[in-house]
Amino acid sequence: MIEQQMQQLLIKNTYGQIVPFRFRPAQYRLAQRWTMRNIIFKDRQLGISTFILARFLVQAKLFPGTICLHVCTERELAHYMLRALSVMAGVESEGMVITLDNDSQLYFFQCCDRISVGKRPDKVHLSEVGNWPDKIKLNQLIELAGDFTEIAVESTTRSSQFNKLWRNADKLNFSRHRPAKELISKAA
Repeated sequence: MIEQQMQQLLIKNTYGQIVPFRFRPAQYRLAQRWTMRNIIFKDRQLGISTFILARFLVQAKLFPGTICLHVCTERELAHYMLRALSVMAGVESEGMVITLDNDSQLYFFQCCDRISVGKRPDKVHLSEVGNWPDKIKLNQLIELAGDFTEIAVESTTRSSQFNKLWRNADKLNFSRHRPAKELISKAA
């Protein structure tokens, strides 16, 4: 049901055109294997961040009062994701927050910000964590998410903190995803 709803969203493609969201192969494979706790080592330009934004937006629309937290490496990336989600949602943001008609809220932060949304978030997206300067913040946000919050931790680079999280994924109840590698091995 969520995947069907995602395909009703509009996105801005690489040419700046507004087009319907359609699953790319890596996004489709990720959707099939998605769990509540996900760690994703990704390649660029597979649309993984767009997939996560779309998934969390659909869930925020379906479940009133949902709180989604998107935390990025850089302020510029947070603004980019905010603009992308504004197009998908068809609404303007107020600062770094999008509020939907059903009181769901989607917040955007830079990883070095003081992060506070008033209550435990229902969805957490930690983007490009391999480039985060503060591993303590990463661990705090994962703990904040708890066991009952849907979480996606993703990166294109493998820092020591991302490697540690990747190696300990089983202990932390995370599902590992490697979209590009999975597509290559499936094609072989």
